Amino acid sequence: MIRPLHPLIVYYHQNDIDQAIRRTAAERGEELGVRYQVDWKLKYPYAVERGLEGLDGLSRLYVDYRSLTDSLFARLSVNKLAIENTARDWPRYYAQIEDALGF
Repeated sequence: MIRPLHPLIVYYHQNDIDQAIRRTAAERGEELGVRYQVDWKLKYPYAVERGLEGLDGLSRLYVDYRSLTDSLFARLSVNKLAIENTARDWPRYYAQIEDALGF
């Protein structure tokens, strides 16, 4: 349906999910970076049924989620760009997007 519009799907990801979760938690602090995320995301059936708890459980949740999103992204049949953004080099990533869009 949207193919005539020539969309570009940009998929940001980090190769080391556990490291990304722990770095974000450290930057945001215990209350926002850990407690809020754990309390919110690990109360749903997926996490509860798997016994996911604490920061380790949050990391496992994102590993599982990443597996799903990687699979979905691979199946897309529109223009797409995957950007590994661990380095946080946003000017470079924006330039990659502009190149993909033909700017």
